[in-house]
Amino acid sequence: MSTGGELVVDDRAVMPGRGAWIHVDPTCLALAERRRALGRALRTSGSPDVAPVREWIASHEAVRVEREATVPRGAGTTDCKGG
Repeated sequence: MSTGGELVVDDRAVMPGRGAWIHVDPTCLALAERRRALGRALRTSGSPDVAPVREWIASHEAVRVEREATVPRGAGTTDCKGG
């Protein structure tokens, strides 16, 4: 969290202070919100605004979808015989 109390995504995990781990998956964020897990993990009162986290997850999802669209299916895979 920033000094102003907003959630900040720390991709590299180098910022000082308390943090919370979450998968880059919108369903995990929805579950964390529903369970009020972020507030407990960050030891804050109430539920923090998760908009920055939601935007970060959406940007990662867009990159993943784009990457999957450009890589042909089966490319870079090997079978058990090393081929």
